[in-house]
Order: sequence, then structure tokens, then C-alpha cells
Amino acid sequence: MEVSDIFHTFVNKNIKVMKKIIILLVIMLAAIGTMEAQQRKQPVKKTTVSTEEHLCFEGVPIDGDVNSFVKKLATKGIKVPPKEGKHSTLINGLKAQIEIYNNNGLFQVDLYTHYLPGNSDKIDYYYDLVCRNIEKKYKYKKSYYNFYADALLGDHSLVYSIYSFKNTTKKIGDISVTTCWGNGNVCILLSYYDYSNNLKFNKDYYPYCNSEIVWKNYPYSSKGYTIKYGIEKNTGNVFINQNKSGKLYKYILCGEGKHLFCNLMETCKDEKLRDYFINELFCSAEKIIKDVNVTYVFDYILVNIVDRYYSKLEWEEKERQKQRQKQLAQRRKSFGFMDLMHLLAPGFFTQDDVELWNKMPESEQKAIIQGSFGAYFGMGDTRGHTEKMHTPSLRNQ
Repeated sequence: MEVSDIFHTFVNKNIKVMKKIIILLVIMLAAIGTMEAQQRKQPVKKTTVSTEEHLCFEGVPIDGDVNSFVKKLATKGIKVPPKEGKHSTLINGLKAQIEIYNNNGLFQVDLYTHYLPGNSDKIDYYYDLVCRNIEKKYKYKKSYYNFYADALLGDHSLVYSIYSFKNTTKKIGDISVTTCWGNGNVCILLSYYDYSNNLKFNKDYYPYCNSEIVWKNYPYSSKGYTIKYGIEKNTGNVFINQNKSGKLYKYILCGEGKHLFCNLMETCKDEKLRDYFINELFCSAEKIIKDVNVTYVFDYILVNIVDRYYSKLEWEEKERQKQRQKQLAQRRKSFGFMDLMHLLAPGFFTQDDVELWNKMPESEQKAIIQGSFGAYFGMGDTRGHTEKMHTPSLRNQ
């Protein structure tokens, strides 16, 4: 057999082998692609993050009654009492607090976690870690909200709107993430709001309310604003819709602000002062709210307005007292015998003279009487002869 024939036979055999190898590679790649696709689809078929109807907290749907919810949490190793309110516990070995909200059915769960000293610089790291974990687990849309002038809440404020994996337009709930300060510590607050259960209350302000809002028209002077306000049944938070020239400003008063607003509306007898405070609130809110699509949450804005007003009054009174003391000091230098006669004769003295005289030490009163009396009658200084002179206290008659 010639060399060329041997080479040709070798090439033909290797081509067949190469074809088999290529076919095997294609089959392997197709199998790997199928496995990856199945893994990507796996959360759609079964997920512990959320159901198709309700948001889940640690894999437990936020629905039904508190007792059944707490029992399901216990199977996950999270033990809390079977009642609403805030409870201390451990989650994955970390100190945490869970707050459960219930109103004819479960609708919200708050988680306080990653407790650190208030001056720790690690809170930003844990905040980003929590956000990344949410973004890995859920199908979401991210938005921001603003807690203004609230001493307890930090700069970080995000809301993740959670959607169904199967139906991308179907909203399941919201998870808000914020930093929270108190008692010298800082932590991360995650609030899980179940959408369908919260919609029973007020969808316009979801997820900021958890019960019915009773709306009213603002009945007093409002400086060109059209105002509707509502008080939430459970929390007493005050929700305000403020319209001016077609712009709608939406904000919420909570904490001390809500109590002060209600007191001004219900018990303040000084109508002028009430209108001043509340109209200052409307003007301040308009200046602060830069984005009318964002709902602002105020704690101290109205409190600060009232504090500034009374601080100004106090400062003005102190300034008047300072000025009066200066005037009395000047008057004191020229106080003489005729002034003394006016003091002793009803109807001739002024209130300033009375105040000045009564504030003088007794020794100085004697000195004025002695010196002025002697000088007036040409007797010289008689101070050494009248040490036992009576120095009466004066009053405005």
C-alpha cells in the first residue's frame, strides 16, 4: 500500500472520530443549557420567598391570624409570642426584634436587625448587604421615600415593590428598608407590607398606613391652599393632601407632630394663633417637598414651628428686659430729692420710679434720703446723722 493510501485511510478514520466528538460536545452543551434553564426557572415553580398571593416573611406568608403565623415561624427556628406587637428574638443567631401588625387579619411585619453602636461605620455595609439580598431573591421595582426631620430614621430609605415571578404585573407587596436610631444604637428596619391585605385599608397611601383613614375638608383659613386631611384609625397619623395651583403635595404627620396638629384643631381657643401655626405648616411643607410624586413623612416639622414662635417671644421679652434695665440704670444716676418727694406723694411717681426704689439696697436708699435732704435745704451732707432713718417700701397706689 502506498503512503498516500495510508494517509487517506488515517484521515477518514479520524474524521469519523472527530464527528463523534463534536456530536458529543453538542449534546453535552445542550444538556448543560437545559439544566441552567431549569435552575433559572426553578424559583417560578417553587419559591420560599413569596407566594403568588401574599408576601412572605422568612418563608411564611403574611396572611391569616397571628397565632398560625407564629406557629409557622417556630418551624423556621424563630420563636415569638402568639400576639401582635414587638418581640425580641434571634434570627440566624443574630439579635433581632419582630413587630407584628394585625387588624382582622395579618398585614404587616417589621424586622429590626443588625444592631450596632450609634457611631459604628459598619451600618452602611450591612444596609447594602440587606438590599443586595432582597434584589437576589425577588422580582422588584425600587423607589425612594423621604422621612423628614425624624430623629429616629436615617438617610437610607428604600421601598422594593415585589412582583409575582409568573405574572410580572401582579404586585405581591412592598419591603421598605431604612436605618433606624434609638438609645445610642443604630439598626436596620425592614418593613414587610402584604399588598392584598393592606389594600383593605387605603391603597392611595399604601404602604404608609395600615388602617382606615377618615378624611375631612380643612375648615379654617388656609392662604390659598385647598386642604384635605385624614386621621388614620390605628395610629392616629395625620395624612394631608395639600393642593395649590394644580400641584398636589402629600405628606404625613406622625409622632409629636400628629398630636400637636390634633390639639390645635380641637382645643386651641386662640383662632389667630391656630391659623398662624397651621398655615406655617402648609408653607413649610411646600418649600420642603421637591418631588410631588414622593410622600413625605414629618415628625417634628409642626413642633419646630411652634418652638420657634415661642422662642422668638422669649427672646423679645429678654431684649425688652435688657433695655429696661439700661433705662433704670440711667434713671438711677439722676435720682434726687424731688424724686423722693414724688415717691412719697401719691399720684406724683411713676411705676419706673417705684420699681427702681424698691430694687435699691436699704443703704443706698438711706444715702439718697440723707444726701438729697441736706442738699435741698442747704444743710450740706447729713448722711452721718440719719443712720437710723426709716426707709419705707413703696408701692404704686
